[in-house]
This record gives sequence, C-alpha cells and structure tokens, in this order.
Amino acid sequence: MDLLQVRLRPFAEPDLEVFDRFAVDPALSEPFEWVGFTPPGGYRKRWEQDGLLGSAPYCLAVVTIDDNAIAGWVDWRETARPGSGAWEIGVLIVPEMRGRGVGAAAQRLLVEYLFSTTTAFRIWAATMASARRGRRVSRLLTAMAPASSGVSQRANDGNIISPRRRRQSWPPP
Repeated sequence: MDLLQVRLRPFAEPDLEVFDRFAVDPALSEPFEWVGFTPPGGYRKRWEQDGLLGSAPYCLAVVTIDDNAIAGWVDWRETARPGSGAWEIGVLIVPEMRGRGVGAAAQRLLVEYLFSTTTAFRIWAATMASARRGRRVSRLLTAMAPASSGVSQRANDGNIISPRRRRQSWPPP
C-alpha cells in the first residue's frame, strides 16, 4: 500500500462522525482501546463548547493532504506528574487508513506541534507491546530523534512500550 501524507487540524463539524463511530463500532478501536458502547454525541458537545481544544484531552483531526479525508485523531493531556510540561499523547487511526504510515506521521506531527506551541519538556506515548504497528511507531518515534534529544524507550511489566522525547533546549523558544 502507498503511504499517505497527512496533516493535523482542528476538528470541523463533519469530522465529528468519527467520534460517533468510536462510540458504537468496536472495530475502530479494538483490541486495545475499546471500552464498550457509549452514548454518541459526547465529543460533539465538547466541540460545540471549546472546539476540543479548551480542555483535556485536547484533540486534533488527522486528515489526508490529498482529499482532506478524516483518517483519525490525535489527543494529548498533561500527565499527573508534579509541575507542568509533561504531555501524554495518543493516536487513533480508522481501520481503513491503517498500515499506510498515517499513525507514525500523525504522532510525529503532534510532537512537533507540542514542542513548538507549548512549554512541554517531555512528551510520551504508551503503546501496548503486543500491538505490532504500535511497536513500529514506537521505534520510529525513538529513531526520529538524535541521541542528544533525550528520547528513551522503556518497557513496563512487559506490556507497555513508552517512548519519550524531551525538549532539546530550555527555556523553550
């Protein structure tokens, strides 16, 4: 399959269909993120209030460059660590777009976005070790950074891979 070029942007109303699908379609998020059926419309209410950018989890749409089709979303939130500046990121790509480099590109774009627009000093993503594509994304994120960037990868209990990337300079630009 061809690799798809993607970009991140704020959600538009037509994009919200992906959240409605997330609420009722296990195939969208199985096996790692499915939490059961939920009422559709929760994200729509948040979007109406703050565009999904005013409170955590903050969300951006992942869309294809060629035709602006919704490919999924990325989200981020501050971690529960003391002080501010440590972000946890996530990505969910719709099944029909998977395996084409979309998830890796979306995570890379989000890391670049957060380092350029926030005072983040650390960004991390947890990936289930049994998720083949997730492991590939973790390797790609770790390989993207030069040795001096503070990227590390750690396995927790044999189940989760946590690549991290630290800001290369402080204070942030």
